[in-house]
Amino acid sequence: MKFPHLVLLLFMFLIACEDSTQIVENPNELLPETVLSSHDFNDRLLLSASHLFVELNKSDQDDVNQIISPLSIQVAMALLVNGAQANTRDEIKTFLQLSDESIGGINAHFDDLFQSITSANKDNSSLTVSNAAIWNPGMMTMDTDYLERIKGFYNADCHEDRFTVEGINAWAEEATDGLIEEVLQEIKEDEVLFLLNALLYKGDWLSGFDEGYTFDYTTELPDGSQVTFPMMSSDYLYNYFDNGEVQAVNLPFQGEEYEMVFVQPKTEELDQFIASKGGQGIADLFQTLHPDAFTEDRIMLQVPKFEVEYKRNISETLQDLGIVDAFDDSAAKLDGLGTAPGNLFVTRVLHDTYFKVDEKGVEGAAVTTVGVGVESIPPVFTFDSPFIICLRKTDSQTPIFMGKIGDPSKD
Repeated sequence: MKFPHLVLLLFMFLIACEDSTQIVENPNELLPETVLSSHDFNDRLLLSASHLFVELNKSDQDDVNQIISPLSIQVAMALLVNGAQANTRDEIKTFLQLSDESIGGINAHFDDLFQSITSANKDNSSLTVSNAAIWNPGMMTMDTDYLERIKGFYNADCHEDRFTVEGINAWAEEATDGLIEEVLQEIKEDEVLFLLNALLYKGDWLSGFDEGYTFDYTTELPDGSQVTFPMMSSDYLYNYFDNGEVQAVNLPFQGEEYEMVFVQPKTEELDQFIASKGGQGIADLFQTLHPDAFTEDRIMLQVPKFEVEYKRNISETLQDLGIVDAFDDSAAKLDGLGTAPGNLFVTRVLHDTYFKVDEKGVEGAAVTTVGVGVESIPPVFTFDSPFIICLRKTDSQTPIFMGKIGDPSKD
């Protein structure tokens, strides 16, 4: 059985002020020439993802379970930066940790990443990336060069005939194989453009869990409450890591092009651990947890079977991370998107994910699964207190999904 995982990101733009015309400040900005190596580019995405994860956790601690797709958000920001200029452009680049790359260089790097993703896809482990621009032709004229760039580098669908709630939701449903059926309930009067990204991952574990060894497990959460949830169990050769501060297990998917890392702090509660590490610390942690750092040995692995849905307006978080001008109706410089009877600015950014982990693999709008098994008296790795997950590309270590599980019993 194959498991679809998906993440959908939605951008909405609005018109406010005066006539705008595209001005290319520096023609070289759009040339697809890169400064960074592919390795450095992926390190920057990891750092950007880690800052985003930490900032969302800081403002979202009421949600014990939180799953995001950093890559989906980063791709959507790349779509946006292609129409941005001046400080608006620079702030988006800073968020991406790519201040030293041109827009053309960013496009070239993402194009290479998409090609790498396509070549890595296997029958039982695959990632699909979909992008779109959907606008109201009665209120906005899209810039033709912008459309050509996002078609060429991002394979974006471009529609001027689907600017309805039904049309946008239909695109989302199709791009996610029905996992996310609704991303909008209404289009605001001043919204004229939507930029969308969807990620759909399907993956079976390389070594899954036997359903017969899944059992009900009861544990106490940090707040003192007790919860019961199904715990998967396996005694097998797994790649594990334990340095006294954290314990971690790395579970590959079939084809070994993707893997899921489970990380559990051993001396701090999870939220304290995330806050103390900060974005740079989380990035350093996952660089430390390179595949070569793990030891293969027989352990008893116990991992919760869980399902999480997460929906969030992340506009404030992005502003806290430095993307400010884009949300300002007068300061935003998004002339590269096209022209309209007023100034274009970002009205909101929505992020929807679904994540399911079970004995066979991962399914949903952000999914990662880990299985560990133990027989007799080998070391026991039981993920029965809050933990972090990161589904990443094996060769580049690019984070696809990242999250925390504080209560596996909650949807």
